[in-house]
Amino acid sequence: MSVEKQFPVSLDMKQETSNDPFEVVEGDTGNRIVITVTDDGETVDLSGCRVLVIFARPDGVIAEQDNDGNGVTVGGDDNNVVDVELYSTSFSPGQINAELQVYSGDGYDTLVTSAQFNFNCRRGISNDDTMQATDEWPLLQGALNELTDIARGVQADYAETGDTDPAYIKNRGDIQPATETLTAEATLADADTLPFYDADAASHRKTTWANIVSKLGELFADLFAPLTHASRHAAGGADAVSPASILAAGKSVIFDATLPAADWGADCLNLSDEVWEQGKLDTSTGAEAASDNYVRTPSANKISVTAGNHYYLSVTGASGAVLWYDASDNYLSYGSYNVDIVAPSTTAYARVRLYVPTGISPATTPKVMFSAGSTALDWEPQGRGIHLKAADYSALAAITTVTHVAAELPNAEDITSAEFATLRAANILPGYQVAATEIVLIADETGVIPDIDVPIRVIVKGDMY
Repeated sequence: MSVEKQFPVSLDMKQETSNDPFEVVEGDTGNRIVITVTDDGETVDLSGCRVLVIFARPDGVIAEQDNDGNGVTVGGDDNNVVDVELYSTSFSPGQINAELQVYSGDGYDTLVTSAQFNFNCRRGISNDDTMQATDEWPLLQGALNELTDIARGVQADYAETGDTDPAYIKNRGDIQPATETLTAEATLADADTLPFYDADAASHRKTTWANIVSKLGELFADLFAPLTHASRHAAGGADAVSPASILAAGKSVIFDATLPAADWGADCLNLSDEVWEQGKLDTSTGAEAASDNYVRTPSANKISVTAGNHYYLSVTGASGAVLWYDASDNYLSYGSYNVDIVAPSTTAYARVRLYVPTGISPATTPKVMFSAGSTALDWEPQGRGIHLKAADYSALAAITTVTHVAAELPNAEDITSAEFATLRAANILPGYQVAATEIVLIADETGVIPDIDVPIRVIVKGDMY
């Protein structure tokens, strides 16, 4: 009799589903996945169909099994149960994404592909270095203890002069006694010597007290010399400098600008809690619908994308989907999550939805990141750049390289105390210049960029032409 592991999976042809997670072990041959196939909850009769199960392994290999003698059978009372004898070459350590391909009709010319499901694979504990356990350890430990006792029986003795005695210390040289036992000396003469390590020579050296006093004198002279120079530029000095004259020289500029509400469309968006609302986006029509099992990005927060480009929706703890729309808000199609997806040819923007069968709300939304490119990016606070809006950036023209940007958030009358506290919590970091007429500020990953327009004062320092 063979011992097998069976893993039940409920799979809908169109709607992503969330099954109990399961795990297999690399190299195991006794795994069986039993898949019940439905279409919007209705059974799918797979009689006479050619069924393939496609596996995307973490190492980049794509494996497939089918019901043409390759470990897949179709059965059940309604002929909607796909039994997969999971081959060991269909998975490798990490997360495996899988889907069904069903061919039907005359000549099997009609193909439909199901939603995805996934499972994990881990390495087994046993490997080529595994040894057979024995009961010889107590004997080895006893022998080691005896050798340790012998070694501890010989104590080095600094006073021992016989070079044949085990306690004799070889190459001991002139070893200084402990510092705390030395005779105290209150007066240092110029010829007195102190030890030090010469890094250039990589060797221990000595120097005189006279040399140390001379080096200290040079150091203090360098430290205090600028005081004389600084007095020339103080108020009333021979070359007084004022803030106005510094700005006139073009080394710094100060101007008022506006910190706009958070916008969308960056190459990498961390979709944090404030951008979700309760409800579903239907992947058949793109329309909104009420649901306690879904959250979605609001229609007002459209994610700008480029038609034909690759994108990646990274989701943990939920199922996800990216819905594509054209510039006239017409629904086009949708892409799945945790896989490479491509925006259709007329796509103008995207919206995202998440699904958890036990329920989800904006307050319980897990980590989600939508990024450009065909591979997932590490979780980072990217896409948080805030472009400043100002009536006149002409003062920036004199600066060739920005070395520092500081933003002051005034407690203006048109900002409430709550909004001001939110701005302070956003942890605005030093920004950088991206063009002669544009400055970008960055908020760190713990900050929340509020959806309000507020005035700020910007101080820019840099090099002149």
